[in-house]
Amino acid sequence: MLFSLLYFNIKPSIAGDDSSYIIRAIHFLESDKFPTYQGPLYPLFLSLIIWITGMNLVILKLTSTVFMIGFIILFYKNFKNKISYISLFYTIGILSTSNYFLYFSSQTYSEAFFIFLQSIFFYLVFKGITHKSSSWKPNTKEVCLIVLTALLCVVLFLTRTVGFGAILAITVFYILQKQYARTFYITVVFTAMLVSFFTIRASAWDIPARSGEQSLQLLQKDPYNKSKGKEDLKGFLIRFKDNSNLYLSKHLMHITGLTSSSDRKTRPVLTLILYIIFALGIVVFARKSKPLFFTAIYLAIMLGITFFSLQKKWDQYRLIIFCSHGITYA
Repeated sequence: MLFSLLYFNIKPSIAGDDSSYIIRAIHFLESDKFPTYQGPLYPLFLSLIIWITGMNLVILKLTSTVFMIGFIILFYKNFKNKISYISLFYTIGILSTSNYFLYFSSQTYSEAFFIFLQSIFFYLVFKGITHKSSSWKPNTKEVCLIVLTALLCVVLFLTRTVGFGAILAITVFYILQKQYARTFYITVVFTAMLVSFFTIRASAWDIPARSGEQSLQLLQKDPYNKSKGKEDLKGFLIRFKDNSNLYLSKHLMHITGLTSSSDRKTRPVLTLILYIIFALGIVVFARKSKPLFFTAIYLAIMLGITFFSLQKKWDQYRLIIFCSHGITYA
């Protein structure tokens, strides 16, 4: 909390995305224009704050501070007794002092909001993965947990497109654990909630389901020039290779303080080593720890979506900040 306040910046960033969330929130309040570019949930949340307090940039930024503090508390609660205290406090120490991470505690980007929601999602998942029987049948308490977990999956997806990886991760995990009943229940509930959202939105704002401008942009060869057409398989594989090097061997090293921010080099050998370590970790976690095995699956899917979908030219560390804490302790 101390470092968040010391690093607090009352000015908007020069990048523009943080201001665009606020603009979309204001448009929703004043013109009833539903946000469709990027995830709609964060602008809707900001519109609620603006409706209550008025347009006050400091208050909007303080919500990010609260989300970051909440994330640190839940991170400790989620992984206490699941990883060594050395790893736990090492990771918390990096997150609490790294300027790369603290930057988002005073910005109106969606990162702090998403990371906090993600930590709630992990809390719910960890509570629900202790059952061993493949013939699991839900009681009232377990149904509530399934519904809440599915709701968090929907909320993550509506906050950032990459959040769709949450439902993929939980279903893959349950399938690998032969928890087929759980897989069925959470998939059905998630689908029902998402369809309900799109139906309500379409009827209230006359917006078709396939209206995600950002999602369509990610599929293009050039996000700013539709005439170049859609990306092909080879292009997506090149994206994965290039982004792996950019975000693992450069940005992750900056976030953890292992290389200087002035070092702009990518190191393919380091990327390969990190992938090998991660793969070995998955094998070990699969045998020894369900929570850590799920965490590894979640990281693999979220980073996979990120690396396949992002354009190399974007090259912004904030695009993996939501996974940086997981990669750090892994």
